[in-house]
Amino acid sequence: MAKNAIAVKSAHTPGSLGDIRAQIADLQAKIAEVEAAPLPLDMIEDAFRRSFGDLIAPKNDVLARLASGFAHSTDRVPSPIPGAETPEAIAKLALALALDKAGDLLIQQARQTAEIDDLTTGRARLDPLEKAERLAELHAQLYALEIAEEAIVTATAGTERRPDANAGAVLGVPADVAARHRYFVEA
Repeated sequence: MAKNAIAVKSAHTPGSLGDIRAQIADLQAKIAEVEAAPLPLDMIEDAFRRSFGDLIAPKNDVLARLASGFAHSTDRVPSPIPGAETPEAIAKLALALALDKAGDLLIQQARQTAEIDDLTTGRARLDPLEKAERLAELHAQLYALEIAEEAIVTATAGTERRPDANAGAVLGVPADVAARHRYFVEA
């Protein structure tokens, strides 16, 4: 069996139209599963940490202004929250201070919740490159089955085509041409 081929148990005769359609349905389900696969937790965590760093920046600005006020004020007392004169600025500062103190804990708890969810659902996580490679394999397998299905439909009088039959397969577009023109994936 080819690498990553999907074994299908079917009550249909191997190679029959029913068997091929069962395999097509299984591949379509697998494609939907891969498309829905979330990003790896490390990628998500890195993105959150970068975002938190951007959100924490106002706190660093306030600390720098406060330090400057202490170092250079000669005739007036510096504002207790320099740079936070508007409600929006105060809200940003409050968020920055909260994330600075609780950001790691929030990420750790979110990650643990996601790990538990992954274990209970059996869901796989894929980085974008892995997902694209896996989808390309699955779409190629699906297209091959759709070509075989169309050959049976065309050769058998009275056989109806599936409503979602791939137009490229129906027209007999070769797999290499279909891949180049993205006929594997119909919008």
